[in-house]
Amino acid sequence: MVDYANYDFSKESKLKERLFKDVKKEYNKGRLQIALSDDDLEIVVAAGANTDAEQCPLHEQTCENCDKFKLGICTAGYTRDGG
Repeated sequence: MVDYANYDFSKESKLKERLFKDVKKEYNKGRLQIALSDDDLEIVVAAGANTDAEQCPLHEQTCENCDKFKLGICTAGYTRDGG
């Protein structure tokens, strides 16, 4: 008689399925992470800046024309007298 216990791959099949589910879960987690652009990172840093920020040294320039001004926030953390 043939010993079928030597040819039973059901345990390996379950392991393969479990590993596939784990790898798929990790893949989906990595895929859902969002990469931030440099501008977005500057905005995040500016949002966490110290509230005792120094006055803007560029008095002759408006905030809207400054390259450090993104989405309504000064990424350098400067403040203006008039707000």
